[in-house]
Amino acid sequence: MNIGIYTTDEEYNANNGIFNLDLYKYAPDDIAYPYILLKNELNRLGINLNTLDVYKKTNIKIDKMLFINFPTKHKKDLIEFYNQGVGLYLILYENEVIRRDNWDKNNHRYFNKIFTWNPQWANEKKYILIYLPIRIPENLDFHNLKKEKLLTVICWNKIRSHKKELYIERIRAMDWFNRYHPEDIDIYGMGWEKGVLRKFYWPFLGIPFSMRIIHLLEKIGPLHTLFRRPLKNYKGVVESKKEILGKYRFLLCYENAKDIPGYITEKIFHCFFAGCVPIYWGAPDIGKYIPENCFIDRRKFKNYEELYRFLIKMSDEDYKKYLLNIETYVKSQAIWQFSAENFVNTVIKNILS
Repeated sequence: MNIGIYTTDEEYNANNGIFNLDLYKYAPDDIAYPYILLKNELNRLGINLNTLDVYKKTNIKIDKMLFINFPTKHKKDLIEFYNQGVGLYLILYENEVIRRDNWDKNNHRYFNKIFTWNPQWANEKKYILIYLPIRIPENLDFHNLKKEKLLTVICWNKIRSHKKELYIERIRAMDWFNRYHPEDIDIYGMGWEKGVLRKFYWPFLGIPFSMRIIHLLEKIGPLHTLFRRPLKNYKGVVESKKEILGKYRFLLCYENAKDIPGYITEKIFHCFFAGCVPIYWGAPDIGKYIPENCFIDRRKFKNYEELYRFLIKMSDEDYKKYLLNIETYVKSQAIWQFSAENFVNTVIKNILS
């Protein structure tokens, strides 16, 4: 059997790029691992998994197709596969803030089965429950960590126009700490060289037209500081999150979106694996999946001043309790549902059934 794989991140669609670790330089450390594991396990079963170009080179017939996010830009190809009777499967990876087309049920009619982390959709018939996969480390060692600073933020400078987005909230947090306690925060990620947008412009962040105007006006040198406030502790791009996170007591760990049930990404787990306590905001049902004594719930604080006071007053003993709770959780069976192995087993079981 020959299975094709397609992702909406075009750079991974040629020459089996989705399985090539060298192409993930600035992506999360283990994002390729679940797909490499999927390919290896299918190969063990005598089944091929490759990007489409690999099959086209030798005119090999494709029996089934696995799409990661809905292929809006290549919908014609999807329909052609559908008309040819190819088995089609879709992983709804991105949330509605990032990919609205993922959640349009009119787009789902082409697929045999759809994998989703949304518990409100999963019915174990057409919609199969999965969790966004992570690579669980074999060993954890939180005992020799040397914390250099209170807080860090690691994220790309992006914006979205949606009522559930948390991009603006990240900017609000970075701006507050940058203004009032820059000595206690370091900021990493792509796109922050010019600083953060000043508060006056936050209401316009979600409007692409307004942002285009700001970007054009920024090209005029004297106007640069009008729109953005320089970041005093911007540290550049991160190649290894684990190495960086281990140096800080806390990470401002916001998902890209809030109030979406089941939407739990690798962000909080990367904190756990590095021995850094996350300040979490995202899935409303996070406590259903992860013990609440493993993270700090940002929703419980009315503002950043209150959050800051809570962080700096935390004793070493109380901080170590968080790390102990994290270690207990990571070593338990409860985390297995998020494992890449569980993800692979679920996908294979349903594609082959």
